Amino acid sequence: MSRDMEYFRRRAAEERIAAMQAAHPKVREAHLEMARMYEDRMTEPREEGQVVTLDLPTVA
Repeated sequence: MSRDMEYFRRRAAEERIAAMQAAHPKVREAHLEMARMYEDRMTEPREEGQVVTLDLPTVA
C-alpha cells in the first residue's frame, strides 16, 4: 500500500473518531464529510507523481 493510501486511510479513521466524539451536530457532520473526502481519495485513480489535494468543508 502506498504512503498516500495509508495516510488517507488513517485520516479517514481519525475523522470518524472525531465525529463520534463531537458534541455539536454541525461539527460531527463536518468530520464525517472530511472522512468521506479522505475515503474518496483512496479510490480515485491517479498517475504517479500526481499531486493530491483535498478541499475541506466549511463549518458555519
